[in-house]
Parts: sequence; structure tokens; C-alpha cells
Amino acid sequence: LMVKADEKYSPSGQQGLYNNLDTQALAFLVEDATRQKFIEFFEREIWHAMGASQGGSWSHNSLGQVAAFSGFTAHPYDWIRLGHYVLEERAKDTCFGKYLKEATTRQSQVVLPNGSAAYGFQTWLGCGGVDTFCFLGHGGQRLQMSPSTGLVMYVHATSMSASPSLLAMYRNVASRLPK
Repeated sequence: LMVKADEKYSPSGQQGLYNNLDTQALAFLVEDATRQKFIEFFEREIWHAMGASQGGSWSHNSLGQVAAFSGFTAHPYDWIRLGHYVLEERAKDTCFGKYLKEATTRQSQVVLPNGSAAYGFQTWLGCGGVDTFCFLGHGGQRLQMSPSTGLVMYVHATSMSASPSLLAMYRNVASRLPK
């Protein structure tokens, strides 16, 4: 299914397209490389490391295969913790920090449907500010982070309708913070 979907659009390396199956393929690669379920890897390497106050939950099938592209839920406080954790780790000169720096720079020409952002590695860029990047979820959920200001915003929504006003508010707050 994944190969068919990719080959449907263009030859490999010729065009960047956002595709949920790419995220799913990364979860399978993590499982193969670590010899453990993606959920277990994520909990140990990210969730516990960031100091989550509660457990998060991944949607998965009866075989324990995670829906990596659209299946994670957590308490809003922990989403904010995750945003601060990403900013802190990104600032470090570690393997993970270097990856996060690269992941939050433009890697392809893929843009959001409204044309407002570019894509890094599993990360949307330009989400409400010059150096702002974000993780977008189903139905308008977003975790937005700015390295220059340290500002993190989490929105839990069921539609994108509030996005323009929330982004305007985010830009307004970010513009008032010292850089």
C-alpha cells in the first residue's frame, strides 16, 4: 500500500508530498531498528525523558502496531511539556539536538494546504512566526514552538476554523517577547 501510494505521484526524489504513510513507515523503521514496539520506544526515549505528568496514549491495532500518523493523545499540560522539551533538546549539541535542528529547517517543498508553511522532518515550519515550527494533529490540534522566544502554544481543537485568530494571537504575543 505504501509503495503503491508513493509511486502513484512521482518517481522517488522528484517531488515532496505530505503522506501519512511516510510517518507510518518511520514507526516501522523504529521498531525494526530497536527491536521493540514503537509505543515502548516512544515512552522510554521521549515521554519519560521529558517528565510527563501522566501517561499518553497511542491508537493501535490488535497487533500493537501504532497509528503513528494520527493516533497520539495526552493531557494538555504534557503537550506543553513536550514543546519545552523539544526546544531544550534542540538547543543541545547532542545527536538528538542536531536532529531536531535539522528537522526544524526546510527539507522539502511541501506546504500546508493554505500555502503558509514548509516542511522539515516530521515538522511543519513557519507556523505563526519566522522561526516557529509546529506539530499538527487531526482537526486543528497543534503544538507550536519558537526557539528564539521559548514560546510554546498548544491548541486542542476539532476544526481548523479557530486557527487564523489563534495564529494572530500567537504572533502578537511572540512579537512582544525579548529574543
